[in-house]
Amino acid sequence: MLMLIYLLVITPFCKAADVPDNKGKEEIENWESWNQAVADIPDWQQAEELLLSERDILTIPENLDLPDIEMLDLRKNSIVAIPDNLKLPKLKYLYLSKNHIESFDARILEKLPNLRILDLSKNSLTQENVDQLKNKANEIGRPGLMIIADKIGEQHSYSGSIKPAKKER
Repeated sequence: MLMLIYLLVITPFCKAADVPDNKGKEEIENWESWNQAVADIPDWQQAEELLLSERDILTIPENLDLPDIEMLDLRKNSIVAIPDNLKLPKLKYLYLSKNHIESFDARILEKLPNLRILDLSKNSLTQENVDQLKNKANEIGRPGLMIIADKIGEQHSYSGSIKPAKKER
């Protein structure tokens, strides 16, 4: 009960249903970071596009449920991990470049059936992780999925096979 009151007072832009009252302090802080980022966006939960680059987001909250979102731009934040229980059934474009992501669970691709572009460039992914993403995309039969990812200082793009992407100047 006390935690629910805390959520309603401290995080006014978050509906109580968004953050269940059984969450720990770290998850509440993650929601606070997210809520501050979306505070100036009316009806963000019904949006088809969210442009949230450079908003000091620390993480994407667990169980984030955005049923209508098609494009999510989270470039240039401080995100280190992507939860595997996102509910983004219509998501087509996910931009995560220039964060602090060290790994990306390839199984998440299965939960994003409409994803066309996944931009993970300028993060710290390993060669193994990039290969896992490529293999998962092949395994689930997603020929149109483009994965843009760095591996140990080199930028690569995957669209059917790993190949170099254009270098930034």
